[in-house]
Amino acid sequence: MQQYINIHHFTPKKRYPNNGEILFLIDSAIQNLYIANGSEKKMKKTLATLKQYVVACMYEYNQLTGVTEEVINDYISNTPNGILPRYVEAVLGYFIHSSLDNEAINILKYSGIKEIKIRYKHADSVIKKLVKNGFNNIQKVQDPTKVFLRGGLLHDLIGIQFICAYPYQAEWLARALYHFFKIPNRTDDHLSHGFYSIDRDSGYKGLHCDRTYWNPAFDAEFIKKSKSSILPKDITSFSNIEISDSSKLLNEYHQVFNIEIQIQTSFQNIWAKMEHEKSYDILAKGRGKSQEITVLWKMLSDNLSSIEEQFQKLQVKTEQYVYQDDMKEGYGFISRTLETDKETQLVFNKSVEMIRKLEIKLKHHEIARIDYIFDLEKEIKFLESYLKSHPKLEQSAVFSIKLQIAFIYYSFSNHRKDFNAKDIANFLSNSVKYYNEIIHSLCHEAQYRYVRFKDLMIINAVIRYGQLSQKYGLGLINKSIIEEDIPFDIGKQNTNQIDGIQYVGYGLYIFTNLNDFDLNILKSDKSSFFRTVDYLDKFSRDIELSGETSIIIKGLNGRDFVLEDLIKNFRKKYMNKKLEIDFMYVLDGNDKMIITNTSFIVSFLSTLIINKLEKPINILERVVHLSSHESIKASDIFLYEYASYLFSYEYALEAVRDDDNQDEINHYGKYHYENMINLLFRIKREEDIYEFIKARTYFNNIKGRDNFKEDYLSSMLKNR
Repeated sequence: MQQYINIHHFTPKKRYPNNGEILFLIDSAIQNLYIANGSEKKMKKTLATLKQYVVACMYEYNQLTGVTEEVINDYISNTPNGILPRYVEAVLGYFIHSSLDNEAINILKYSGIKEIKIRYKHADSVIKKLVKNGFNNIQKVQDPTKVFLRGGLLHDLIGIQFICAYPYQAEWLARALYHFFKIPNRTDDHLSHGFYSIDRDSGYKGLHCDRTYWNPAFDAEFIKKSKSSILPKDITSFSNIEISDSSKLLNEYHQVFNIEIQIQTSFQNIWAKMEHEKSYDILAKGRGKSQEITVLWKMLSDNLSSIEEQFQKLQVKTEQYVYQDDMKEGYGFISRTLETDKETQLVFNKSVEMIRKLEIKLKHHEIARIDYIFDLEKEIKFLESYLKSHPKLEQSAVFSIKLQIAFIYYSFSNHRKDFNAKDIANFLSNSVKYYNEIIHSLCHEAQYRYVRFKDLMIINAVIRYGQLSQKYGLGLINKSIIEEDIPFDIGKQNTNQIDGIQYVGYGLYIFTNLNDFDLNILKSDKSSFFRTVDYLDKFSRDIELSGETSIIIKGLNGRDFVLEDLIKNFRKKYMNKKLEIDFMYVLDGNDKMIITNTSFIVSFLSTLIINKLEKPINILERVVHLSSHESIKASDIFLYEYASYLFSYEYALEAVRDDDNQDEINHYGKYHYENMINLLFRIKREEDIYEFIKARTYFNNIKGRDNFKEDYLSSMLKNR
């Protein structure tokens, strides 16, 4: 662990207060609160009782920390060795000495962790907190066991900071820390995997999770040896426990102490250091509190946050030459089908380039929406007139131009934010009309049997048709397995599930049986090849989810096929290690061709996991990094988590031969399952209703798990 993470243990100050100094600190804290809240706020008798309780608590604190008379009198030679510092050292040692082949440690590493800091609360800080809470409710400090031990007043007795470089990594760290700590309320909608956001007037920002405790539930050795900790009845006897072995200490007493986790970016951590060093706690919170000072601190913090945000954006922009979000790029191999007709090829290529430039202009607000529409409609009319004025074109050229017209309408329909529902439905209808015509003509009409590159054109049309049905509806998912009525479905008005399933069957058969010449043309544009594989597998998963695999695909070369057999044959031919190697080779920049669509990259990586061609841990670092791009949505990450759940839980259960790994498998299954719940809330908030329903449908069809509920918190409160 220490090879790539800086780990620091911040022990309390070298000088430890003696009894007289403790009394002075208590008196000072009470006096400050007494003045701040008015002389009538508390009677002197109550304050005397408060002081008595705090003194008793501090006696127990010294027992826990091992601060003896020898330590107080000679703090240079003597170091406290109570159970609390030994416990903190043991937690620290776990991270330092864990093997690098430990999967949970690697998840933490790939999530972006750069630094770990750990401490237990200093005596002066403990006194301030006890006095403040006891001042408001004296019962809170009456029993020391209810102050220092798990569930007690000091929820941050032990504090651990996890530092990452960029803001986008913070959420991934929050997920990863589930492996090491018992994190409450992890699936609540208002929390980020159990963490809540802090944004103080002082300018401090971060993610916090308190009242956690140490619980590396993935660790088979820990599970085997750990004991269900019963809280000690008194601290003195507990403090005298002598366990030198750190592993044994954690195993037996992992649930005893409260731990507060803080996740900060490097910039946030710099701010926290400056705030602490400049005594903000005194200047802006306590004596001398000033609105002007508070505002200035807040302004300074906001400026630093702005710099951090710009720094992350610059990092992403720097990579744009590798990952450019170009959702509208076509299938590049189509141009090659026109090599025998240079005039039509030129028309086709000019059209592709014009659309590309218009998309860029629209994206950067360099063209008005009405002008964008006008230019594309003008291009459609030109292409249609070109076909009419060239009646003797080769049929392959005719269908290539029709594919381009369909693609322009497809491009229109992808701009949901720019057009109203009626316009989108119209664009979608025109696009689907062309794709229907192309598929039906090339698959069933004898006059087109020998059209050059017929199979490649069918595959292109099938993929586009399927994409539209997924984008504006539930795709190939049978609505009978959906829990409630679906809202207005634009796709339902234009695409047809029965046709869609037949078309996927055509695509699977044709793609699996492509001749070498056509396959090499498709592979010459590797992005198109990988996209074809990914979408056909994705469509197949929708069909399998709906239980439609027994459907007969009719009329292919005069034969009928069972869809289930077509899916098996497709996966047998293409879903193999060579596919994974080829994709990673391109992704690593070892090829002139570059895959530019980051959302597609995450989708394809998830497809590799689902087909057991890659492990989730092996691609986690890529997915975390890609999540910094604006084009990556919660639904993309959901697919990765769904794939990881299948691999880490369902596939693992199928392969396990004994019970040794059962607890570990259950842990990772729960981890990915709860991650999906958190992402479903995000999808519902941030994306369209169809994405949410599709993701939820996959989630609800997971074997042996509860269905998604939108009222987890209220249900939990009712059951208390």
